[in-house]
Amino acid sequence: TFARPGKINKITDLKIKLPLNVSKAALGIFFTLLDLEVGFYVWCFDGQKRRKIEEYIVLNTGSNPRDLESADFVLALNKLSELKEEKKGSLEYPEQGATVVRVVEEIGENLEGNFLTLTLTGPGINEKKAVSLKGVKREEIIEVNKDFPLGIDFLFVDKKDKIFAFPRSTKIVEVKEV
Repeated sequence: TFARPGKINKITDLKIKLPLNVSKAALGIFFTLLDLEVGFYVWCFDGQKRRKIEEYIVLNTGSNPRDLESADFVLALNKLSELKEEKKGSLEYPEQGATVVRVVEEIGENLEGNFLTLTLTGPGINEKKAVSLKGVKREEIIEVNKDFPLGIDFLFVDKKDKIFAFPRSTKIVEVKEV
């Protein structure tokens, strides 16, 4: 997925019992990437829901919850503009920035009607690629990777288990809010 930023894929046949109606795709990603050596943070306005999701992830991965500043992976169920302290790596080790799995309402290509459409360019993209997101605001992602090579890698997932990668090396060349 990271090799082809902006390419929309669908994760199918996930046999995951969902706690509190969290995205199957998001949890599948966490179950794949998390282990005893990395930590995670769950961004959710509801503290009780957050604790239950954390317990479920710990039980299934062995990983440990951490504060936002030191988390290797972030499961974002709410808008990211509230988050300001994600781990963005260092000039010596830019790859140590966090990976944020952001759950949105819907992902598609060139969709209209309350969508944010990003035109992307960069490594792995042939010329330009347009991706539309519903349930995300432009301020969540526009400025976050302005200090490349520092930054965070995104995986956007929707409620239909569609996914696309937006690594820190990808540039946004146009933004349309429809």
